[in-house]
Amino acid sequence: MNQLFVRTSCRRVLQIVREVGLKICNVVSRKEFESESRLISSRFRQLDDNLRGLFRSH
Repeated sequence: MNQLFVRTSCRRVLQIVREVGLKICNVVSRKEFESESRLISSRFRQLDDNLRGLFRSH
């Protein structure tokens, strides 16, 4: 198990979670929400991929 890989993956996961949280907090108008929600769902897909990669490497 590569410890650097785990640290990097965890950092990336936290970064995405923080980014998504901030996006959700900053979204005000409905139109803005629709465009941001696409970005948010792509971020969650990245998060999913990162987590899968992390567990696959075990």
